[in-house]
Amino acid sequence: MWVRSYFPNLTWPPTHTKIAREKSLERGGLERLLAGEFGDNLEILLRNWQLDRARAKRKNKREKTAVVIQKDILKFHESDRRRELLKKWKRHIAQRKEE
Repeated sequence: MWVRSYFPNLTWPPTHTKIAREKSLERGGLERLLAGEFGDNLEILLRNWQLDRARAKRKNKREKTAVVIQKDILKFHESDRRRELLKKWKRHIAQRKEE
């Protein structure tokens, strides 16, 4: 096998396949548990908890930040650097074109 010349310590077949199979079965059971109504309710509960927690933390901040806390959007970056990064990128591209 050509692979042995590059990986002399390789064991074939892999010995960890049994562990991976067991973890896969565990994950499958967890997915089935969370796929139904229980999972939907848990998601709602945890989402509301996270939103309440984030809003409380935002109230404690004195300065205005770019944090967005909405049902469908959570953005926790304190400052929005997109414009700054876009300017840097444009300068970088312009320099490359001059070369």
